[in-house]
Amino acid sequence: MVFILSKHKQVFYFPFKSPQNSYLELMQGAWSNLGFEIADVRDIWRLKSMRSHSGSIVVLNWFEENVARKSENGLLAWPLFVLKFRMLKFFGLKIICVRHNRRPVDEVSKQHIKVFNKAVKYLEDQSDAVIMHSEIEAYKLGVNYVPHPMYPIVDAENNTNEKQQHHLVFGKIKRYKQVDKLLTVWPLNIPLLVAGEVEDESYAGELKALSDSRGLDVQFDFQRISDDKLNRYFESSKTVVIPYVDSCCIVSGALIHALSAGLPIVTLKSDFSLSLKNAGLNIYFFEDKETLLKTLNSINDLQAVEQGPNLLSELLGPLAVKKGLQKILNQLNIDIHQNGNKTC
Repeated sequence: MVFILSKHKQVFYFPFKSPQNSYLELMQGAWSNLGFEIADVRDIWRLKSMRSHSGSIVVLNWFEENVARKSENGLLAWPLFVLKFRMLKFFGLKIICVRHNRRPVDEVSKQHIKVFNKAVKYLEDQSDAVIMHSEIEAYKLGVNYVPHPMYPIVDAENNTNEKQQHHLVFGKIKRYKQVDKLLTVWPLNIPLLVAGEVEDESYAGELKALSDSRGLDVQFDFQRISDDKLNRYFESSKTVVIPYVDSCCIVSGALIHALSAGLPIVTLKSDFSLSLKNAGLNIYFFEDKETLLKTLNSINDLQAVEQGPNLLSELLGPLAVKKGLQKILNQLNIDIHQNGNKTC
């Protein structure tokens, strides 16, 4: 069946772009495939755009964090936030809030946390819809579940035994991610690659010293990793190791990224990772040195291939994301009109 939205229907995004990952681009692509034009939310404040946008949507990502951060620099941040929010409503826009974090990721002031929580409550109370990418958490809070989109997949079938040299830890290297604790229990004879930008040079030094003192087979690549380089690292990795449970973030982007690459995950147990394991994905848990060694030894290189891409696509692929968004459109009474121009 062929559908189209009115040519004037748009999805205005905040933020519009992110240099750090392709999540926004992937979600914008999902909306575009439903027939929407994608625009920057800042375009609304241009004089010629200050008109009715009935049937169009604003999608707000990490907006509570933005308000909390700006509130530390002045008292006007909160009233300006409320004013802009009400103006968006006045223009006829439906507002969708995407909830990514339970609380701020970085260490912040008490005032920051207070405004963050206040903004979360306001957004959840006043938005037309709230999205979470964790099905179990969305169910608990009674909000809409839309799967986190898959990242562009590296073909796991190309991962030959000769290429798979090591296990991989990737992403920004921060203290809360507990790479140091991982190195204290990592087996001596198993290669590990730690790749990602490090914000604290002293922490990088600590990790290198810990590896040297234990005589570990660990390589460090402490720089921002491009997508192409990360894909090459995926191709040469047996597993991705995620040695922490991020109590701030609702969904682990690193976990989704690694699964999209067709690799098994070795991690600590959380509601999110357990739900994906129960769905049949290649996720393995460890608790200490003994269970880590047992888990690593039990993982067969072929398991990533045996799982195949179909299960992951069924859970997190474009069709699953599309269905989640369509459900929200139905709730908001936004019609997709049959026309025969742009298909989805």
